[in-house]
Amino acid sequence: MKNYFNNQKTISTPIGILIILFFAVLAGGILIWKYYQPFFYDKSIKNDKSAYFLKIGTDMQNLLICDMLQNETDKSKCYANIAVAKNDLSICDKIKDNFWESICYSYFAEAKQDLSICGKIKNNYVNLECYSGVAAVKQDISICDNNKLYDPFGCYVTVAKAKQDLSICDKLHDQASKSSCYWYTIAVNPDLSICDKIKNELDKSMCYTDIAMMKQDLSICDNKLHDQISKNKCYSGVADSIKHSQWVEDQNLSGKAQVKQDLSICDKIKDQEIKIECYAVIAKLQQNINICDKLQEQKEKEECREQFEYIVF
Repeated sequence: MKNYFNNQKTISTPIGILIILFFAVLAGGILIWKYYQPFFYDKSIKNDKSAYFLKIGTDMQNLLICDMLQNETDKSKCYANIAVAKNDLSICDKIKDNFWESICYSYFAEAKQDLSICGKIKNNYVNLECYSGVAAVKQDISICDNNKLYDPFGCYVTVAKAKQDLSICDKLHDQASKSSCYWYTIAVNPDLSICDKIKNELDKSMCYTDIAMMKQDLSICDNKLHDQISKNKCYSGVADSIKHSQWVEDQNLSGKAQVKQDLSICDKIKDQEIKIECYAVIAKLQQNINICDKLQEQKEKEECREQFEYIVF
């Protein structure tokens, strides 16, 4: 009886190992299929394996997958993505491409508010941008003054925008730099009083025009600009701004209509071409070309039917 149990033990042990191996291979196969199955179904990935390995290297946070990339730029981008994802500065040290190495160091310099990391950057331009970025994050103008590598104008503007503090612009020495600094800050603070501080008349007019466009307010053109040429440019800019805003709104409506397959949302679209496209897409989604006939004008119906034939999902 003892020998029987001993024999059972010797038989069951190899079987157990085989079972473990089977499940390990199965799990590995599932993992491989998960990441490689797009090659079988997605033609765009078949033609761009570098982009795919870049994606899965980043998603899996696995540097070994990055190493499979032959293009050094792609490999470096993969490393940089993983460095950010894992919050691991040391990975930046392994990047060979100067651009992506610089981007990686700049990210951590700003994230950690650590100027010493900027010192690792070999690219002079990015090095300067790194100093400006840290200065903006810390909202510390003294960093711009201590950086003797370049004209501090860009650094001053960056900090002025971050703090929304015009007095920083006043620290610049020449009037042209001050005016430009004021102008750049209107992107975060569209205040007409900023333009009033600009001495150069052309820059001042452009400043007023930019704010009029941001606020889509024609009265600014009338009240702040004096010559007709400047006013006309201002009117044109505001009109373009309004038109663009309407285009964005129409595109958003079209997207919602397509998701909900709701023609009543398409009817709210003001741009005729976007409206027709909206109808055509919903018609294609429902495989019903007769939806195009719900448009009012015959020309619209014909164009919708024509688009229906060419839409491919």
